[in-house]
Amino acid sequence: RYSEDAARARWNEIFLKDVLANTHVMEVMMLNRVSCWLSDNLGEAISLRIVANAISPGHRAISPHTVGSYLDALVHANVVGKALRWDTEEETVLSTGYRYFFTDPDLRLAQFGPAPKDEKRRMALNRAWLWLRHEADEVYTASGLPEVDFVTRNGNVHAYWHVDVDGDGACVRLC
Repeated sequence: RYSEDAARARWNEIFLKDVLANTHVMEVMMLNRVSCWLSDNLGEAISLRIVANAISPGHRAISPHTVGSYLDALVHANVVGKALRWDTEEETVLSTGYRYFFTDPDLRLAQFGPAPKDEKRRMALNRAWLWLRHEADEVYTASGLPEVDFVTRNGNVHAYWHVDVDGDGACVRLC
């Protein structure tokens, strides 16, 4: 767990050293807006246009391409991970609606606070995604079956996973 001061210091270190120094991203405020939006919508399939509209300040329009650049910078700095979606009906990777998860969910919570809704489930999904990343060659978020949250691939074998949230914890189980 992070204290508020430790979280702010670590977050600024990530921005200043990893993101700003190693990418073409120039605006810290925009990076914060994108990160905060991701935190509030943790694990949801996103559209660059929806994110751009949501974080545009005042009358200044932000392009989806710009949002994509900031998301790529966060992925490159290993602040978030981009999870492709797997269509469970067609058994193929979808090319839209990626989902993003934080690589340090405790830092995300300390920096941005809980998501406006379903925080416990969002954190459980984030932690499950982190665990499955170390257990499988590929991890996808599932689309098409409500009881499946993730699909993993090891070699040519796919496995379907569900995240149960009960009490204070979460359980990842094979479907």
